[in-house]
Amino acid sequence: MVTTTERPADYDVKLALGQVFGVVVRSRGLGGNIMVMRFDSSELGQTMTEVVAYGTAAVIERSAP
Repeated sequence: MVTTTERPADYDVKLALGQVFGVVVRSRGLGGNIMVMRFDSSELGQTMTEVVAYGTAAVIERSAP
């Protein structure tokens, strides 16, 4: 799961595993089942745009009813 909300509905965060970031987001074997991501962009001159993704990998479980 990839989300931009820090607390996905009906889920509890059990463990934060560490930062994830980069121009290309790749799995680094952190063992998580969610990445809470943010995206940012900026113009570099008139012909280029930089896009960066960053966030936290975590382990989540469905909340008890």
